[in-house]
Amino acid sequence: MTRASYYDDILERRIENGAKILAGEHILYAIEDARLSQKGEELAEAAHAFGTTRAKMFALRKLVGQISQTCEERLAREMTLVYTLNELRDRVVAAGYMTKAEAAEMAGTVVPGELLDIDLYGGLLVRGRFVFLSEKELARGLEVYEAKALLNGLIKERLAA
Repeated sequence: MTRASYYDDILERRIENGAKILAGEHILYAIEDARLSQKGEELAEAAHAFGTTRAKMFALRKLVGQISQTCEERLAREMTLVYTLNELRDRVVAAGYMTKAEAAEMAGTVVPGELLDIDLYGGLLVRGRFVFLSEKELARGLEVYEAKALLNGLIKERLAA
């Protein structure tokens, strides 16, 4: 058992129970009426239910925050080509080149994470009346097809596959 594990697993529980704690050469006394706040109690209960500690829950929360921030930055930085189709989905009404964040907000029916992973879908994603094309697939498609025939050419490729 590592020292960090000792502090997370044993020391924290003793503090919560108001016990006398020996930390190295120092003796610490946990104050018995030092109760956790309501939010702290909920977090302690949740940590206990998952078989972990509050410190590990805080670390998980920090990791989730970092992941969210990274995703938001990527959504603001990466671009996509968006085709808007009519109600029957047989004609392109509009086309726009925008950030993935703007595209997700405009479409409303797409999960922003799907746009971050659009290359996993072959670079082409259809959601509702919107067709999203990744930058990578756009560059490849423009080498093969003219700009006017880009979408039809890519669709025909996928139908042939």
